[in-house]
Order: sequence, then structure tokens, then C-alpha cells
Amino acid sequence: MLAGYERRNRFLVPVIRPVLGKLLGWRYDGSDAARHRMVRQLPIVGFRPAATGKVG
Repeated sequence: MLAGYERRNRFLVPVIRPVLGKLLGWRYDGSDAARHRMVRQLPIVGFRPAATGKVG
């Protein structure tokens, strides 16, 4: 989920990574290891659109 977000929002990465580093207390570099470490430290919630089709 996080890797996909970073891929889709590449223009935000230079801002997001330092902010995450401040929140985490260590340098977040976007690597797989850093993502795994981050999700163990911070609660992460992912939202996806509802399935297409008629509801109700």
C-alpha cells in the first residue's frame, strides 16, 4: 500500500519522507525495510474505493 502511494504521488515524496522521518524519529528512506519498520511503529490505515456496481 505505501509503496503504491509513493509511486502514484512521486511529486510528494520529497516532502513526505522528511515529515515521516520527524514523526518516526529516524530517517525514512522509502526502502522496503523502512516501510516495514514504519508500519510496526505507526498505526496505518488504508482506504480503497468501494467495489463498483449497484449498492442497495
